Amino acid sequence: MATTLVSLNRFFDLPELAAGKRELIQGEVRELPPPKARHSKVANRIAEALRVYANTNWQDTDRILMESGYEYTREPASWIMPDVAVNHPDQTVDETGYFQLSPMIAVEVISPSNTARDVKRKIRIYLENGCEEVWVVYPETSTVSIEKADSRRESLPGFRLDLDAIFRP
Repeated sequence: MATTLVSLNRFFDLPELAAGKRELIQGEVRELPPPKARHSKVANRIAEALRVYANTNWQDTDRILMESGYEYTREPASWIMPDVAVNHPDQTVDETGYFQLSPMIAVEVISPSNTARDVKRKIRIYLENGCEEVWVVYPETSTVSIEKADSRRESLPGFRLDLDAIFRP
């Protein structure tokens, strides 16, 4: 069965969801249920660790965001909300109020509702549009996979993520 692709304008015209979030992945609308407690705790702990790093190294925690929208206008268009993001110092916002292109680091905390196909497509979109690293976090197995645009570059020099602290109950 063929999938009908949706434009950014049509996506933005969709009614608000009562719960959960909606993303546009290469023209395909994806609706996800609200995150469960473990997902939220893991994402928040990662964001907090990144804020400590940002405060110490940049004296700026505003680049660390949760559930912010990123717009990709290249057709088929995408609009994605990473669970946690570290923005580039010069990250731009367009007239709709959303960030343009990828954050410096995108963190995707995987839930049962995420499909492997969508995760792979999101990683590709992030990396093809200026993202330096994508962290794919698996709470069920307490593991993190990192995809990099350039394996020789360290995006956050000296940063170490304490996995025991992130994945504690």
